[in-house]
Amino acid sequence: MSYENLLFEFMNRVKNLEDKVNNLEIELEELKNERELSEVDEFGSDINENEEMEVEELVNETRSRISRSFVREHVMKKLREENPGFEVKKANKAQGSGIVLLKDQLVKSKIKLLASRNYIDGNSIERNGERLAHSWHTLPKSDIENGKFDAYIFVYFYEQEYHSFVFSKREIEEFVREKTSDGAGNFYFYFVIYENERLETRDEILDVSEYYEKFKIEVR
Repeated sequence: MSYENLLFEFMNRVKNLEDKVNNLEIELEELKNERELSEVDEFGSDINENEEMEVEELVNETRSRISRSFVREHVMKKLREENPGFEVKKANKAQGSGIVLLKDQLVKSKIKLLASRNYIDGNSIERNGERLAHSWHTLPKSDIENGKFDAYIFVYFYEQEYHSFVFSKREIEEFVREKTSDGAGNFYFYFVIYENERLETRDEILDVSEYYEKFKIEVR
């Protein structure tokens, strides 16, 4: 196995562990009524023993960065501003644990929320001899094909700011046609913020500025 493949396998393992921590964080929020992130020590009992040290490092890192609940609040605020007349609420588990838009108590849009910090690695593109940081979002193919979601919001926390890329169901279906999924059926997204450029670079370098901060949601 080449060095590049080993590095990618390692980074993918770290990302999967981060996703596991984030999922446990969601469950903890629901069970503990949005407990503060400092209590994520309770994750330890749910993690494989062989992964304990890696997860501990990730938990420590998670403490120092923005929590998923803060990301959700930021996105919900933006959605309220751009979608007047709709109620914006946190979705329950049956609704996909994302965000919902309601009108007259009827769900008009179910939104999947994905969040990522930044990475600089062998997958980073270069500008002027500098490797650029990118997000690392994972979207299972099943979350597109199951018809559960009407929109997808990818939040990238970079340089102490939120950067959001918003896709309708139709747009995400078109976008992933040019992507390659892994053996588990996951699509990966590497969003890049560089000066005035808004890019997605996982499979090829694409301009995604049309999806940037586009919080006006298509409803049913």
